[in-house]
Amino acid sequence: MTMMTPKQQKILIWSAVVLLVLNVSTLVTIGFHTLVEKEAIDTGQQENPAQLKPTSENFSGRYFRDRLELSADQMKQFFKINQRFRSEAFSIQDQLAEIRKNMLEELSSEQSDTLKLNKLSSELGSLHGRLKVISFQYYLNIKELCNKEQKIKLKEIFQIFFETETPIGNPGPGRYRKGQGWRNNSNNN
Repeated sequence: MTMMTPKQQKILIWSAVVLLVLNVSTLVTIGFHTLVEKEAIDTGQQENPAQLKPTSENFSGRYFRDRLELSADQMKQFFKINQRFRSEAFSIQDQLAEIRKNMLEELSSEQSDTLKLNKLSSELGSLHGRLKVISFQYYLNIKELCNKEQKIKLKEIFQIFFETETPIGNPGPGRYRKGQGWRNNSNNN
């Protein structure tokens, strides 16, 4: 066996100290978050709908199930409604992204064609209107399967959507479709 030099021993000791500090800080952080979550549950604090940041996670099946406390039977109906809506919403959002790309290309060209830009703007407006129509149809379809208490919660969920103009079907940040980066902000419409 080879003996460790004093320098190697110091490095080993300092490494152990650093690992100990990291472990203790990790445990303290976990304990703190557990305590805060427990206090929130114990004091009955609930999410304020206006403070929720709308993202695709907010509008997933799991989110609706948990927020509305949907039964298994309601979830079966919800999945059918949600699948139809998201399919059409994604298609429209793909088309909106393509039109925005074409508009930017036309605006960036040497001689921008205002007739083409007007046509693209009209198409954009038409698709945006279609997205609003399918969104309120989506709301009404979900509302049909809800009881009285769930309808109140549903209104709170959609209040976020209508106040922020965030598309419900938006994949959210970090996801990409057809090579295009998606943004999840109010400028997305």
